[in-house]
Amino acid sequence: MKPLAVIALMFVGGCCVAQGTWVPMIGGTPWHDRVGQWVLVDVPPELATGLAVAQQSCTDRSLVLPREGLAAVTIGVAEADVHRLRADSKLWSAFTETPLAFAVQAPTGGRRITYQVLVYRQPPRVTRFEGFTAGLILLAIADLGAGQDAAEARKGAVDVLETEQEFIAQEWPFAPGERKVKMHIETPTAGITANTGLMLVLHNWGGRHNEPHYVAWCREFADRYNVVALSVNYLQSGDTEPRVIGEKPYDHGYLQAMDCLRALWHVRRQLAEANVTYNPHRCYSMGGSGGGNVTLMVNKLAPRSFACVVDICGMPGLTDGIAYGTGEYGSSLNAGYSRDPRSPAHLSPDMQQIRDPGYPPHLALQYAANPENKVVIVHGLDDASCPVVHKIGIFRNMVDAGFRPDGHFLTPWFVDGEAVTVTAHAVGNREKVVERFADVYMLPDGKLALQTAGSDDFERGEDVVYPTTGGRFVVSYGQGAPTIRFEAAEG
Repeated sequence: MKPLAVIALMFVGGCCVAQGTWVPMIGGTPWHDRVGQWVLVDVPPELATGLAVAQQSCTDRSLVLPREGLAAVTIGVAEADVHRLRADSKLWSAFTETPLAFAVQAPTGGRRITYQVLVYRQPPRVTRFEGFTAGLILLAIADLGAGQDAAEARKGAVDVLETEQEFIAQEWPFAPGERKVKMHIETPTAGITANTGLMLVLHNWGGRHNEPHYVAWCREFADRYNVVALSVNYLQSGDTEPRVIGEKPYDHGYLQAMDCLRALWHVRRQLAEANVTYNPHRCYSMGGSGGGNVTLMVNKLAPRSFACVVDICGMPGLTDGIAYGTGEYGSSLNAGYSRDPRSPAHLSPDMQQIRDPGYPPHLALQYAANPENKVVIVHGLDDASCPVVHKIGIFRNMVDAGFRPDGHFLTPWFVDGEAVTVTAHAVGNREKVVERFADVYMLPDGKLALQTAGSDDFERGEDVVYPTTGGRFVVSYGQGAPTIRFEAAEG
């Protein structure tokens, strides 16, 4: 047997590259160059995950995966080729046998070819199987060979994650002492699988985490996107920590974002302690109005952690108009800050820069950390609450930094009567807005499905640093729940 050759994608001919997707099930068509000629039969229930995977080429005898860095994939190999694979002990060590098997057959019946199910661990993106006589079949971007233990772990995950939780948050300087934050959690009805991600579902300025429509959104998104969905009662939600003009200003995405990142940290910790397998690289966030602003800020303060975020008519950075309530562009927002350096509510240039999702020097750092990060902006041109002009500026700066955000600045053309009903601040049905503009990125089998590459901020456990005019902000991930602090420049 010739060695199993791992080859770079650039050297793979067009016939190797997987085209389209299919769902493993009886009658499934695993090969894009054999559609109508071969289908799956005798498929055991364990393989019918309901999740789409990439079709392969039967002719090329290669396995082509969607991306690098996967922990494991489950594949089908013809019985005759399994014997060839076993002949090289070094290569065989990357594979684990399972008791599962199925067959392929012509749609009209006739001869069957039996396939054994193997788990391929830490696979490269492209593997060419020299000397194989039959095509490879990709069954799942996950390890389906763990058997009953994995099934029990997925079932038990619902019990691990209580629906209503509370955790200790970072101290708010305007009210020193311990502060606690509540969150509501929904998990997929089908249970947590190896491809289940995480998603923040964030309410508006003054909203509460457990309002009926936010709970409903969590339920819908948990199943639609196969995620653990979290609605977080971040700082100054509802009637907590009230804003007092000139004394206790509105936080505007600073500690509010840290509350949401801590919520993610707590969920990740609980899943890890319960040995529940999930996919932290399918991490998303959405929010409307104030929640849109916090969504942009979690994306900034955890730059390696989010694959896609959706900002629906969110507040822009803490502009002068919003900070001081000047009525800029007709907005009535007033965060309650003061220009007086002696005031406890004084807004320093540093505090304004860290709260700006479009600040060019910080966007450059974000791009270096996660160039494939996708920001979806949906904002009405007639928004009288959160000025669209500033949001267009943020979009422009993101493009200048190298990002390719999806900007949908709503005119009457966008009004469909279902997702978008107006071009003002309300926009319409914000749940449907997410589905209309972000399904392609967040559905597990979306055409442009996204997840982060490499280790995220929680996994790396390192500081994220953003320099500002008078010092720098440091977001620390190495000492338990993440924290943020400002370090003034010396002198």
